[in-house]
Amino acid sequence: MLKTAFILLGVIASPMPAFADDWMPLLKDDALSEWRASGGGESFHAKAGTLTVDGPGQIMYGSADKPLDLTSFKLRAEVFVKPGGRAGIAFHLSPVDPRGSGGLEIRIDNSYSLPVPGRTFLKTGSLVWLRPVIKSVVADDRWFPLHLSVQGKRVQVRVADQLVVDYHEPDKLESGPRLRHGTIAIRGHGGDGPVLIRKMDVRPWAEDKSAAPAPKLDEMGQRLLRLRLQGFPLVDFDMSLGRLDDVLSWSRQTGLGAGVVGPCGRARAGAISNDKGADDFLKTMEGKPVFIGMQVVGSDWSQQFSPETIARFDYVMTDAVTLRDRPQGKRQSDGIPDPQAFMDELVKAIEHILEHEPIDIYANPSYLPEALSKDHDKLWTTERMRRVVEALARNEVALEINGKLRLPSAAFIKLAKKKGVKFAFGAGSASDPSLKNLDYCLRMIEECALTPDDLWAPKPDGKKPVQVRKR
Repeated sequence: MLKTAFILLGVIASPMPAFADDWMPLLKDDALSEWRASGGGESFHAKAGTLTVDGPGQIMYGSADKPLDLTSFKLRAEVFVKPGGRAGIAFHLSPVDPRGSGGLEIRIDNSYSLPVPGRTFLKTGSLVWLRPVIKSVVADDRWFPLHLSVQGKRVQVRVADQLVVDYHEPDKLESGPRLRHGTIAIRGHGGDGPVLIRKMDVRPWAEDKSAAPAPKLDEMGQRLLRLRLQGFPLVDFDMSLGRLDDVLSWSRQTGLGAGVVGPCGRARAGAISNDKGADDFLKTMEGKPVFIGMQVVGSDWSQQFSPETIARFDYVMTDAVTLRDRPQGKRQSDGIPDPQAFMDELVKAIEHILEHEPIDIYANPSYLPEALSKDHDKLWTTERMRRVVEALARNEVALEINGKLRLPSAAFIKLAKKKGVKFAFGAGSASDPSLKNLDYCLRMIEECALTPDDLWAPKPDGKKPVQVRKR
């Protein structure tokens, strides 16, 4: 049986179990005799070497006289998640207090769920608060390997042999979870299904003395960390594919989620124009921790794809840059003799698209051709903004805050927030190592008092616009 937790006064001086460089099994018996429960012990039970986590609670490895105290180490396990299952493997917890909630945690959660304040996108492999994995790379109802390595100030997580987290703790980090030393715990997070863990082993790992020094946390890194700790789901939904490996590397480095869009619609160089092309594209993205979007061009794009194919994408985005010449899927031209008439026509076109096309995000939302850009704020009157905002709200379409073009204005965003419109970030960040394009998005969070609940998230299957709106 699990041992009931108690607090040991003073400092545990006993050495950790000696297991040299060999792997040490952590699930040695079905009684879980070497684990201590710190609440919710009934959520954990083992049979034939497999631990089932079904409910909230925590169990910590090590007894009072045989504590486990790890700094650099490797951990491996096999995991099976039922739909709705949610658990975590925590490490570097104080072996003194089995009720402790500190340390760092690797989340186990394959199922789609909308982020809520205090719980951002945290799919399997996420290093909670520090490096979220926004989309699971494995499916429910199957066993997969999970590997965690901690060496000095570097943490790597592999799910099904795919590197999903590569975190290097910054030098002199003053807030948020930090790497220290300590024992292992398993947490249940009260999901809708059980999580099974077997073949869970650990072994110490020598620190790499030749490793590169820890990076310094610059101003942008500090801002991103503060927002993650506040529960903001930070994703750039407007990223062109380029090289997928570069996108994944950028996401692991920055801790920002990536939404990769493929151009879809009227045939042009590089565009996806039919179901087969979409299927080929989606196959290249299978099992990757990124959201996948359609960036639609042309006014007949929805006729070129079946509803079933559209629903296989995580979201659909349309771009204001091509609105005026949308039948041809071209950029708006600069030949505009009557700016006011142009604006009236533009607003009507936006309203029509939002009402009749199954889109999720309206991108580059207040873009105007170069000939009008100098008068942007004058031409986008309060009444015109109101009409677009009301159409967005009626149809539950998110408004993109575009960091590269610095659109829309704070006034536009504040008006949209009052109407309950959600917001998505678009900055093309993978091609912007300094993240300078993201600065505008973050400033709008502060200036417009946005909260985590104001940010948009992809809809689950069955609730996507193409599935619930009349065509």
